[in-house]
Amino acid sequence: MKLNKWLDKAQARLANSPCSVRCAVKIRNQAQKIISGSMTDGGDASRNGEYRVIQSLIPHCRRAMDIGAHRGDWTAAVLECAAGEGLNVIAYEPGALVLETLKARFAGNSCVEIRPVAVGAQSGTISFFEDDSDPTQSSAIPSRDALKQREVSVVTVDDECRRLEWTELDFLKIDAEGLDAYVLRGASGMTRNQAVRFIQFEYNGRWRDAGATLKQCVRQLESQGYHVWRIMMRGLCETKLDFCSEYWGYSNYLAVRHADLAHVDALKAE
Repeated sequence: MKLNKWLDKAQARLANSPCSVRCAVKIRNQAQKIISGSMTDGGDASRNGEYRVIQSLIPHCRRAMDIGAHRGDWTAAVLECAAGEGLNVIAYEPGALVLETLKARFAGNSCVEIRPVAVGAQSGTISFFEDDSDPTQSSAIPSRDALKQREVSVVTVDDECRRLEWTELDFLKIDAEGLDAYVLRGASGMTRNQAVRFIQFEYNGRWRDAGATLKQCVRQLESQGYHVWRIMMRGLCETKLDFCSEYWGYSNYLAVRHADLAHVDALKAE
């Protein structure tokens, strides 16, 4: 108790010192970078654990959705892992700057359907901001480099499953540049019924701009019968959100419904 009182007094005194505040901000920023860096092995899918997940799980899948397909790297990777076993992929990409590349890449491939729309929490339209400097960063969340704005159509995962007459979706991959939590809200009909087996989504600083939190997203999935891990090169790691809270750094997560937990046993980190 005495220690707490002493700390309160010390903190109050330091809070009145501009120099102390500046130092505290610098320490906080460096601490944030350290925490964020510990949560990922970078953005190279061949080295950060993403490809390990694909190689292990895709052979058990027949239906997949690639939300935020960009140039189609994920779709190409899963098709290669499926090795002609009849995997069907629906690739969603509203960005005009990469859409033609995506279409050309899978032209004539009957296993891939290209959908030039955004995916979100509800159907309708949304303002989409194109990033000329890096088209893969284009998003419904504006950035400094996104100068082109246009309206795009929005669909939900639930609506798309009804359109496709899919009662079960094997793999849902989401890379929606900060709006991943909203895509999951639009899939809540399927996830409540545990009709999606595997869900991979990306977390980054844009979640803060979107008003979403990782903790809320993970708790939602857990309440619906999923277990959620962070994807690392060494394997799947527990989330430990109560320990690190929101860190707003790039990382990827995998949610697995309880009925399919055996499929990820070999992927868990030691």
